[in-house]
Amino acid sequence: MSFRPFPRGASPWLLLFSLTTHPAGALTLDDVRTRALAASPELVSGESEIRAREAHARQAGLPPNPELRTDLENVGGTGDRESFEETETTVRLSQRIELGGKRGKRRRVAELGQALAGWDLEATKLAVVANATKAFAHALAAEARLRLADDLAATARRSAEAVATRIKAGGAPPAEAARARVASAQSDITRQRAARAVVSTRRQLAATWGDMDVTARLEGRLDQMSPLPTLPDLEARLDATPELARWTTELDERTSTMALEEAGRIPDVTVGAGPRYFSDNDDTAFVFELSVPLPVFDRNQGAIAEAAHRLEKARADRDAAARNARTTLASAWADLAAAHDQATSLRDAVVPAATRALDVVRAAYGQGALSFDDVLDAQRTLFELRVQYVDALEAVQVQTAEVERLTGGPIGGAR
Repeated sequence: MSFRPFPRGASPWLLLFSLTTHPAGALTLDDVRTRALAASPELVSGESEIRAREAHARQAGLPPNPELRTDLENVGGTGDRESFEETETTVRLSQRIELGGKRGKRRRVAELGQALAGWDLEATKLAVVANATKAFAHALAAEARLRLADDLAATARRSAEAVATRIKAGGAPPAEAARARVASAQSDITRQRAARAVVSTRRQLAATWGDMDVTARLEGRLDQMSPLPTLPDLEARLDATPELARWTTELDERTSTMALEEAGRIPDVTVGAGPRYFSDNDDTAFVFELSVPLPVFDRNQGAIAEAAHRLEKARADRDAAARNARTTLASAWADLAAAHDQATSLRDAVVPAATRALDVVRAAYGQGALSFDDVLDAQRTLFELRVQYVDALEAVQVQTAEVERLTGGPIGGAR
């Protein structure tokens, strides 16, 4: 009788998570990320926003249209001015001339708005990749837990058969048969729950690119852990991330908006010219126009003050965003470090010790020194520790994806 769920001498974590074959149709992490990026409605929305702001920038750089006006005077009067006898017709072409560099400043504000949309799109891409990576890790972990549950169920069935044989030979009390059957039934329940989790996580993975389910085999290594970076090294990358780098553009945009509003204090000039026709004697003369608003009441002072306050707000928001980014990164890094330490400890010390303990308990049970309950306890302990190892590896992958999102790129080797 053998209770060992893995071949003797094999590394249980490598058997669980290493895929040495590459079958056709297998789904890798790169495949998942590519599909998620290609099908993301958030990215479509972000790209449309960039195109819209690009069009807005083009529009902002256009000068005002000239204006064509026609005036008819002295029409339908009395006496000599009856009907059209002494009509004066003026055709005038006028143009508003923007002063203070308003057009260039307006276009600059619009271009910076387009750049901000670009930063937002980059942040969205990082979020899409992170969500897809997390979903892939959850699916891999669910499959690993199912394999563990399969091994536990198979071991429980073999144990029940071995106990029954031993009872027939008079080497064990009949009560052990009932305990073995209960253990087998419990392992079947555990396996059913693990199987449902696989279905659920696969559906969640497929949802990252808009499908209902994943039928392809997942090809990946849950135990692929990058070297743990230091927090200061990660913090040094924050200023280049979309979340913080966008604030340089944001401040430029607010500063340019303030310059545009200050230029609004300078009134624009409208000039025009055109011919005037006199119907009574067919004479022609020219009319010239110059129009300048007098900034007596409206000197754009409210808009200037608003722009100044929004610039001040942007500086405060930038400082708050930087502080929040560092706090969030520190929390994610702490979770990653804890999961990394737990996975390493379970892999290198705890699981091997539990495996050796189970071997000792089996040997003692075979010699009659321990009861079957001791064997069940040792088997259950080893199973739970292996599940904890899977959980820790899953947490490492999930937290690594989160740290990579926060820092704008990979933190270690190939994933």
